[in-house]
This record gives sequence, structure tokens and C-alpha cells, in this order.
Amino acid sequence: MNGISSLFTDPKIQQIKKLVFEISKTKYVENEEIIERLCSLIITKHDGDKFIKLIMDIYESGYKKSVNDQREILEKLGYSVKITGTQSENAG
Repeated sequence: MNGISSLFTDPKIQQIKKLVFEISKTKYVENEEIIERLCSLIITKHDGDKFIKLIMDIYESGYKKSVNDQREILEKLGYSVKITGTQSENAG
């Protein structure tokens, strides 16, 4: 399968599009064209898995930055802040 038809039938592409939609919500439509173009370059399951990991790493980095920014704001206001990670972060 090549081209546009693979965008509708390839499960890994649908998984990537779903993930990006879940993360970006209303911004998805603005970025759909580039998402589809990037997906057309993903050939193997390994490529798809690595691309999904990249998206999740970017999302996690943004989340951590947001949490740290909020902690700094609260600490400047005199609040003591302790943020704990997920169980997997605490176990490792």
C-alpha cells in the first residue's frame, strides 16, 4: 500500500494519528496535513514504535516543564511544594 490509501488502512498510522489527536485535541486539525505526511514515511512497525516513543517523550518533557514552572511559581509565593512521580518513576 502506498500513498493516501495506506493512511486509512495501516493500523500503525491510525495509532499514531489517534495518539497525536489525544494529545493535541483541537490543534490536531491545524496539523493534520503534516501528521499525514510524516506518517507516510513510516514503513515498518519499528519505525512506528520509535515515532510514537518520540511523540510521548516530547509530551512528557512538556508536562514536566509545566509542572516545574508551576512549582517555581508556588514556591515564590511561599508555598512548600512536593511533587511525586508515578509509581514506575518511583520504582526505578
